[in-house]
Amino acid sequence: MMSQEAKILIVDDDRNICRLLSNYLCSEGFEVKVAHNGDQMTKQIGSTPTDLVLLDLHMPGYHGLELAREIRQRDAQIGIIIVTGSEDPVDKVVGLEVGADDFVAKPFDRRELLARIRTTLRRVQRTDTTNVEGKVYFDRFMLDLDTHELTDSAGACIDLTNYEFCLLAAMVKSANRVLNRDFIMNIISGRDWFSSDRSVDVLVGKLRKKIEANPLRPILIKTIRGAGYKFTGRVSKAPSQDVAMVGLQA
Repeated sequence: MMSQEAKILIVDDDRNICRLLSNYLCSEGFEVKVAHNGDQMTKQIGSTPTDLVLLDLHMPGYHGLELAREIRQRDAQIGIIIVTGSEDPVDKVVGLEVGADDFVAKPFDRRELLARIRTTLRRVQRTDTTNVEGKVYFDRFMLDLDTHELTDSAGACIDLTNYEFCLLAAMVKSANRVLNRDFIMNIISGRDWFSSDRSVDVLVGKLRKKIEANPLRPILIKTIRGAGYKFTGRVSKAPSQDVAMVGLQA
């Protein structure tokens, strides 16, 4: 993602910091928006595309950790860098657990923050498959997002439950992006679904048995300790050239 294409939202009640950061990042080619509280942040994210949020932790009436959780529940693709003067290591741990990508302490060096922004943007860069419909391909499989069917390279249909399909579809659309358990539980909902960390882990285990060559050593669905799960398969709109997708191109 080139900087001139990236849209950054600064969320901080300190207007001086917002002004200084906005001027600096604009000079580096970013498109920058500013919010001074949680309500303004929610409005901005809901009305304009946002690639990354620079989020202060402590604002009157709001706590950045709850705002980070809200962002992550709304969109798994938005990058989140917590920028705060807090020296409490618990804030950093909890911030990463609720879905933040990075944590920068105030005062900070602008060049270091810029480097962290660019690193995070590369990591969360949206791919063409984020909003894809129809058929997508990964590893030796074809997933039809319209018919809810998963087919292997031999043309055999892999039976998926509705919850397994919802999980796989979410992961494929957010490839190489960590999905925390709260986000997964929000995606997979139903009266017969008992939402808990354990139920998510069980569901991931069942899906791994159907798509991993060795479920005990998964290469497609990675566990990110303390954060959640990440789908690392290469997703495309066409079959891989080095895999004979027998019957999948018919």
